[in-house]
Amino acid sequence: MKLDKVIFGISLISFPLFCGEKYLLSSIVSQDRQENISNKEAYIEIFGNNNRFGGKSACNSFMGSWNAKNEIKEVGSTMILCSPKEMELERKILKILNHSVIEISKKEIVIKNHHKKLIFTILEQ
Repeated sequence: MKLDKVIFGISLISFPLFCGEKYLLSSIVSQDRQENISNKEAYIEIFGNNNRFGGKSACNSFMGSWNAKNEIKEVGSTMILCSPKEMELERKILKILNHSVIEISKKEIVIKNHHKKLIFTILEQ
C-alpha cells in the first residue's frame, strides 16, 4: 500500500509508508506548552496496511488500532513496573493514546485528542 498522508481515511500523493520504521516520540504538546521528550525509548511503528500500530511508551509496550475515521479505538499495554519518571511519561502517553485521532505523514505521526498531542518523528538512519 502506498500513502503520503492519511487524514480521515483518505490517502494523498503516493510514497511508500514507512511500515516497520520507528518514529521516536519527540514532544507532547498541550494547549499552553510543549514538552520536549529526551527519553529515546518511546516510539511507535505502523504494521502493514491493516490500521495497527505498536511501540514502547517508556518501559512498557503498547499496541492498538484505528478505524476508517482515524480514531484510535483499541489500545493495550504491558504492565511492567518502571521508575517513577518513566511511569509519569507512560501515563501521559497512554492517556493521550486512548480516545484520540492518528495522522500519518512521511516524516511524523501525530496522535491527538481535544487537549494534547503526541508528536513522533521518523528515526533517521
